[in-house]
Amino acid sequence: PEHPGAVMAGRLRAVSTHRRELLGGAWSIHSTAPGAIAGPDQLDSDGADWLPVQGAQTAAACLAGAGQWSLDGPPQRWDAHDWWFRARFERPQAVPGEHVVLGFDGLATLSEVWLNGEPLLRSENMFIAHEAEITDRLLDRNELVLVCRSLDGRLAARRPRPRWRAP
Repeated sequence: PEHPGAVMAGRLRAVSTHRRELLGGAWSIHSTAPGAIAGPDQLDSDGADWLPVQGAQTAAACLAGAGQWSLDGPPQRWDAHDWWFRARFERPQAVPGEHVVLGFDGLATLSEVWLNGEPLLRSENMFIAHEAEITDRLLDRNELVLVCRSLDGRLAARRPRPRWRAP
């Protein structure tokens, strides 16, 4: 069930039992080689150049909005990189007793999310929406980090032979 005072990273919706808001704050994006960085604690040590963007969007929309990519330009292999997104935001206003929930509607297939350096969720299915109650995890200033892992990297990994025999 949804909670009153839900803070969303996706589309804005109106429901009578709660309030959903888009997650504001300063958003930025950065790409890395597949698996080069395991978690957000390593991001600033790699000399990352973060590109400021306008909210939570796809990597293509972020780069297009910044004038760094267009459909008329050379092809881009989006699945060849890990795409990191970072949002820095203030604690949302909440009435005492109200729950703050972070919701995600359609994260990229292989995604991981951290709030203030602590793991929040993992997703391997872009068709499943996720919600995480974060009321007790919020600070006055917060950092949300998401990574959409490279599909090329996952598909290139060697896997054990299946247990069944194919004809």
